[in-house]
Amino acid sequence: MDTESMGLLIAMADDPDAGVRVMALHALACDRCRGDTCAPGAIWSSGLASAG
Repeated sequence: MDTESMGLLIAMADDPDAGVRVMALHALACDRCRGDTCAPGAIWSSGLASAG
């Protein structure tokens, strides 16, 4: 995952569609989906991880 993709996924984590949020958060958190990039801590501390 590159920097541009990560920025787009973070923006998608605030989408009004719950399905989009779930997929974005999965892509940010899943080790297999992220590759060797660390998930941004801000997304988890903001409470978006429990949105849905």
